[in-house]
Amino acid sequence: MSTRASASAAALACWVGACTGPPPIVSPGTGSTSKPTDDATASSTDDATASSSDDTTTSEAAEATSNASSTSRGISEDDSTASSGETAGDETLASSSTSTTSPEPELPEDPALWLSADHGVELLDDRVTSMQDRSGLGHHATQAESAWLPRFVTSTDGLPMVEFDGQDDALRLPTGFGTFQGASFFAVVEPLPHSGCAGILSLSNGDDTDDIEFGRHEENLLYYEVLGEFVEGSPGAFETDRRFLASIVQNAGGATILKLDAALTGSGTIILPAAVTRTENYVGKNTYDECPTSFHGRLGELLLYTRALAPEEQSQIESYLASRWNLAL
Repeated sequence: MSTRASASAAALACWVGACTGPPPIVSPGTGSTSKPTDDATASSTDDATASSSDDTTTSEAAEATSNASSTSRGISEDDSTASSGETAGDETLASSSTSTTSPEPELPEDPALWLSADHGVELLDDRVTSMQDRSGLGHHATQAESAWLPRFVTSTDGLPMVEFDGQDDALRLPTGFGTFQGASFFAVVEPLPHSGCAGILSLSNGDDTDDIEFGRHEENLLYYEVLGEFVEGSPGAFETDRRFLASIVQNAGGATILKLDAALTGSGTIILPAAVTRTENYVGKNTYDECPTSFHGRLGELLLYTRALAPEEQSQIESYLASRWNLAL
């Protein structure tokens, strides 16, 4: 890893971007619903017929409820790129998936990546093999190596999260992420104790090549890096065992602000990401040889835009994520 020079600078107040309407959203898996009872059958004066009809309706409703319970945790074949027959070693493990049926939020248009622990997560037992990209661009995060699968967990307030072990857990993103007019990152995370550097999202072409990255460093701070240039947050602010909304916005001139729970933690000006296709892209780790371990902590939701969002758009995302993940901003 290149020597990290402090890039703290005066806060910059001018940002670019325009607020636009909500994006088309990939819908979650749908569930079955029970068939309404026929009024004529329900009002029959024949006791035997009514009894039989009631029994049949009850049976159908029970079956429909069972089907709904089963399918509400699934994702459609069109949305899924992960195989339900993944194997770990010589043993084929049971596969399942998670999804919610809550209304889709209205967010700024054109996210480049949108991952959620409560939407389209494919599992082998309690291990995560895939997180489906909700942006509509197909940037699904996957992992084929059983030893590197992060764990699907439930937080103390009952919310689902994906936990990385701080050693080798990671999910890989497909090739892409080549054009940036700026950048906006939002991540709901719960850091766990860890020493050293730990990337939460890393887009690169290998060790210190064409890299874009944000994560958490050993001084318990949030950092953002583009090709060896850093903007760092306040040491100690990104503490362990606490849920945060970490956000980073870089405008077209390179001016960057870092926030934790919507409060400024760092600022500076660094180069923009180069216009080049990236092939080594990960959630939960970076590609530096000097930082071989993964992020130690839990991820609830992650959003990336390849432009600087306007202040009102930032507030829109912050409000949604705070409500969804029980955060007080």
